[in-house]
Amino acid sequence: MMHSCIIFASIYYPESAKNRRDLVTYLQKTVDLLRAFYENPAIVLAGDFNQTKKSWLASCLSLKQVVNFPTHESGSILDLILTNCETYYQTPESLVPLACSDHNIVLWSAAASIPNPKIKRVKYRSLIDSAICTYGRWIATYPFPEVYGDKSLDKKCQLFNEVLHAKYLEFFPEKTFTRCESDKPWIPPPNQETNPKKVQAFPRRRFAKCEKIAKSDYLSHEKSHDSLRHTNPRKWHRAVKQITGKSIHNSIKISHPDGTYTTVDEVNQYFTHIWNSFPSPTQAQKPEILDSCADEGEVVIDEMTTYKTLMKVKVNCSAYPDELPPKLIREYAPFIAKPLSVLINLCFRIGIFPAVWKKAYVRIIPKVTNPKSCDELSPISQTPCLAKVAETFIMRVLLDQIQGSIDQRQYGGLKDCNTSVYLVKMYDSLLKWVEKGHSFVDLGAIDFRKAFDLINHIVAALNLKLMGAKKKTLTLVLDFLRQRMHRVFALYEGDTNSKWSSSTCGAPQGTKLAAIVFLPVINFLIADYDDRYKFVDDLSFILKYLVQSGVVTPQFSSNFFSVETSRR
Repeated sequence: MMHSCIIFASIYYPESAKNRRDLVTYLQKTVDLLRAFYENPAIVLAGDFNQTKKSWLASCLSLKQVVNFPTHESGSILDLILTNCETYYQTPESLVPLACSDHNIVLWSAAASIPNPKIKRVKYRSLIDSAICTYGRWIATYPFPEVYGDKSLDKKCQLFNEVLHAKYLEFFPEKTFTRCESDKPWIPPPNQETNPKKVQAFPRRRFAKCEKIAKSDYLSHEKSHDSLRHTNPRKWHRAVKQITGKSIHNSIKISHPDGTYTTVDEVNQYFTHIWNSFPSPTQAQKPEILDSCADEGEVVIDEMTTYKTLMKVKVNCSAYPDELPPKLIREYAPFIAKPLSVLINLCFRIGIFPAVWKKAYVRIIPKVTNPKSCDELSPISQTPCLAKVAETFIMRVLLDQIQGSIDQRQYGGLKDCNTSVYLVKMYDSLLKWVEKGHSFVDLGAIDFRKAFDLINHIVAALNLKLMGAKKKTLTLVLDFLRQRMHRVFALYEGDTNSKWSSSTCGAPQGTKLAAIVFLPVINFLIADYDDRYKFVDDLSFILKYLVQSGVVTPQFSSNFFSVETSRR
């Protein structure tokens, strides 16, 4: 970001001064005050600091010390230049002392050419009220013949999505604006202008009035985040990054020894290899899996239930490519609910999840600050918003069928269960045993590696059948998992998306059914041991010991942790 002004200070700190911490405290308060009063000022602090620790001083002031050669006849660096605008100047040079001085002259020349500010062209579609009304008039009278025809379910969903998106492109035309790094954060995109002639032509009073209003709205929005500082540190951190104009998702670059970076196709190939570790159920295996499953009545999702679910769509989530933004899906929920309920009911009737809803864009999230390999990356799948609505109904029906068979010590993925309940239950059992006296415990914790990515669909289906899943619902869940397609989002600015790939195992993280499908995989693990505590893919257990006459007696069976090979 460009600087709004230049602040230059000349400093002399005598060698006879006793407390050097006073200098640092004074400079730190002054610099903070200037940064609060001016927007991103260019600061230069130059002078004779004598024996002040330069690295400590630069760290306290969040400035860079650029003099790297001795400036005194004793061979010490006493004359410093602390700044945050070193890119606009050349490397300092040392000249001979002036007259009888024992300090060299430090020459700090301006750079030959000042780097131009970075300008980025951003494309967007403005959701203005007039366009929203125009789209609403169209969708209110459109009969959606694509949904009620004799076509296949996949074709119906594809045409339904295409007609909604085609009209979205028509009524909300794409616009382009240029963003400069010197742009004020409170100026909304359509009002930003980097062309000096256009800025000059705009009446100054009118521009100042608009800027004052925008700045007031921006600062009032900024103050609304104050409560997050104490209630939710994660949201507070995200809000601060948005206010300062920094990206929430940093670029991911994994360097190689030859200086190159891991490409998006290499990351996609890495996860594709994991997602094909187990074969998906074949058509010959399906009758064996679904055999002896209890039949169920026809599942009917009415229009009003679909409408209420659409109204709960989160509008602040990013939109899936080639789909209506979540805000518009919620806006036009009364008109989308009927055709969508017809498609969802057809899914339950024939046991097929549409292929267009099984395509996912994978966003890579680093597990550590600077990942060194693909193993330190976590894939989060972004699926169509309408697919998530359909998943909601599948999840409700499935949970109603298996609720009574879910492990009572499972505290994840279920209603009214969270990490707080999980930790309190475990801590309560631990303290009750220790407080008896002459006893101690061992605490075991297991975290499954690539838990969601390595779900075997056959094992998950067999365990769901044992837990009471009905035939039609289990068929639909199996079809939801099989033949999924995915591609990885660009890892950094200027990168491209990867190619489409398929998977034969695993459940995509970020979908609502992923956690529910994993529950049966871990459901029967140490199910007969009382002191077990599960939170989706995290498993903890307490091993109790009793000490009597110096003899330690375990209060558990030696083979309590056994896994049946048929359920692995």
